Amino acid sequence: MALTRTQDKREQRIIVFGGGDFLANSYIANGGNLDLGMSVVNWLSQDDAYVNIPVKTARDRTLNLAHSSQIVIAVGFLIVLPLVLVSSGVFIWLRRRKR
Repeated sequence: MALTRTQDKREQRIIVFGGGDFLANSYIANGGNLDLGMSVVNWLSQDDAYVNIPVKTARDRTLNLAHSSQIVIAVGFLIVLPLVLVSSGVFIWLRRRKR
């Protein structure tokens, strides 16, 4: 959360984070932690010209399958897998019932 207020013709700025681990050495390279940390320092020092958090675009992760492969996967998940689970449940139930 970033807050600003003007008092006596001077602007005051504060930033509140839920935790400071994002700037720890073990996390600084993850995602945009370094960029965020540098932007926070620049913004707090009234240096707005350097505040920039670039937008990262996600790669296209589309899975293209042939129609026959789609049918095999659909039948496997919609028919075969439920039948295997129900059959194993009935088998275990019958086995326990005989005891």
